[in-house]
Amino acid sequence: MIKKILVPTDFSDNANIALEYSVEIAKKINSTIILYNVYYVPISSAGTNTLRNYNQIFKGHRKQRLIDEITDLKNEHPDVSFKYEFDEGDPTLSIFNRSIKGDIDLIIMGRTGGSVSVRKLFGSTSSDMINRTKVPLIIVPEKLKIKFPKEILIASDLTKDKYKSTYSLLSRISHQFKSKVSFVTIVDSIEKIDTLKLAKKDLIKYLKKYNIDKKFNETLNSFKIIANQNVKNGLLEHLKYNKYDIIVMMPRHRNFWKKIFSSSTTKKVFNNSEIPVLVLPEDN
Repeated sequence: MIKKILVPTDFSDNANIALEYSVEIAKKINSTIILYNVYYVPISSAGTNTLRNYNQIFKGHRKQRLIDEITDLKNEHPDVSFKYEFDEGDPTLSIFNRSIKGDIDLIIMGRTGGSVSVRKLFGSTSSDMINRTKVPLIIVPEKLKIKFPKEILIASDLTKDKYKSTYSLLSRISHQFKSKVSFVTIVDSIEKIDTLKLAKKDLIKYLKKYNIDKKFNETLNSFKIIANQNVKNGLLEHLKYNKYDIIVMMPRHRNFWKKIFSSSTTKKVFNNSEIPVLVLPEDN
């Protein structure tokens, strides 16, 4: 069950949209939101006392801003539980370290911001965070019509190996959200479809074997295999003509996703997409 949602904020517009999105989810599933700010004090050539004083002033300013934000949120959404936390340091590292303390069930954060840029997650430097994360992560785009995720799309290569806990996690999320789940795989030639049809049957058997499909039976919508010479365009076209509320990314499918995010054109489309991305953690 998702009881606590960590929402990193740098008070940017995109962070505020992610916060609105998290409130919508928290209302429906009765979760507590932890608003989390990481601040960074630049190294200065000033004396130790001056730097210490500046650090305290900066820390006090961030704390007060969080308190004001939480006060406004509680007044606007009295049916949602809010808390706040803040740390000093590198935003990406701090968010990761906070998320693995054991009490966080979901992270929701904006794709861009002043100090926190989730676009880094799709680059070589921070891709480790996706591959290592132990907590489901929802990446919220800048332009988003706030809506509870009722239609979930999993874009994958239908790999089943070492995915028992991951699919089980997705099952719990879809059940708690009461959402429909769809699978889609894009291949670059028709000849590959028959092979993947066997993989699809194998995956379904796998889900049922471990009783992972028990909850999926209530929500599962479809498995689709689409042939398109350009994998990126195939997925984008599927998204264009089929309405989904969120798209799921699995770390072990990074080769599939590398194709999707390999061109600047596709990145631009996704960076302006209205569809949030749910990153599921890799199995332990």
